[in-house]
Amino acid sequence: MVSDVHPYEMMKIRLLNASHQALCYIGMLLGYSYADETMADADIRALVERMMNDEVTPLLPPVPGIDLAQYKRTLIERFANPTLRDQLARIGTEARRGSRSSSSLPSSSGSRGEGRCGR
Repeated sequence: MVSDVHPYEMMKIRLLNASHQALCYIGMLLGYSYADETMADADIRALVERMMNDEVTPLLPPVPGIDLAQYKRTLIERFANPTLRDQLARIGTEARRGSRSSSSLPSSSGSRGEGRCGR
């Protein structure tokens, strides 16, 4: 048990949820149906990795006991796993349900506040 779940929650929302949304919407626009198909596209995979590394990670609070590099690798592997057959339509629907806690807005706002917007 931890005394403060906030860092863990931010890590999950900003890395997992926001990356899931990004690959979902871009993948759907390009005609993909599944997350693994989308992640097999080298350009989309690079975009998701860049978003995680350059745009989100610098804005995360320290997460005690978590190796963020390993967590990000695990997410990329999970998104790319063809066995899961994770449908983009499902991801988009789930993201819509949770949009009240928008995954990417806090990172965008934090980036703008640090003068990093538009890189």
